[in-house]
Amino acid sequence: MRRAKEEHATHKSLRQVKNITEACDLCQRLAQEPSCFRMALPDEDICFNRRVMIDILTLEQTPVLQVFDRDTLFNAATLLHEKADTKSVWDAFLRIWVAAYAGYPKQLHADRVKNLKSQEWRQMMRDAGIKPSDSGVETHYSFSAGERYHMMLRKSFCFIRIDLTGIPVDPALALAVWSMNQTAGPAGVSPQALVLGVTIRMPVMPAAVPVHPEHCKAIVEARVAMVKIVAQARLSKALRKRVPGAAGQEIGPGKRVLVYRKIPKK
Repeated sequence: MRRAKEEHATHKSLRQVKNITEACDLCQRLAQEPSCFRMALPDEDICFNRRVMIDILTLEQTPVLQVFDRDTLFNAATLLHEKADTKSVWDAFLRIWVAAYAGYPKQLHADRVKNLKSQEWRQMMRDAGIKPSDSGVETHYSFSAGERYHMMLRKSFCFIRIDLTGIPVDPALALAVWSMNQTAGPAGVSPQALVLGVTIRMPVMPAAVPVHPEHCKAIVEARVAMVKIVAQARLSKALRKRVPGAAGQEIGPGKRVLVYRKIPKK
């Protein structure tokens, strides 16, 4: 309407076009399906340390152990500097998760990594009273949310290392995990608030301590980058959800409707 004449682009004209579209059989057949955002409540209550996922990824040619809670999406990660054998991975798991938070989880979901499917690993899980849960066949989606959080951790870590070259590897990884725990939570609530019940204070002015200004700058930039990643992930997930074509219509007995039928292949 604006291309035809600017003064015709009014709410009244738009309503007339909408009425014509609703009455036109061809317009209804060629119209795009409506889309909208929707959400679903979880089947169970959110419980911390009930189902924990664990996997090993590589950052700057160094193996990294990443652990996160499936319900709250609370993360923890550490670099395995010396070696990534079964005993070292178990000791790192005890250090960054079991001893730091709520003890042994009820269920542990491990990806199909050599060190996480050995008999020694299973025996240590049985001794700790943990129910094992394997991914089955190794695929790009076998670890579910764990694969997606590898990408988030990797992006945040690389952003900090590239932008602030003076920060060592270990603090950079800690800041990347911190930004994830402050941002990527279920229903818009940060995992830090769900698990610890607090929101970490942000210093207004960096203190006159060596490397402290760099750390504060890295925290702010990692948080901004993480917000963008989470927003893109949520929008992508919402746009992939399809709703019925008549979700916004009231359909009663006797009304004419369009029915889509798939033609069977001969």
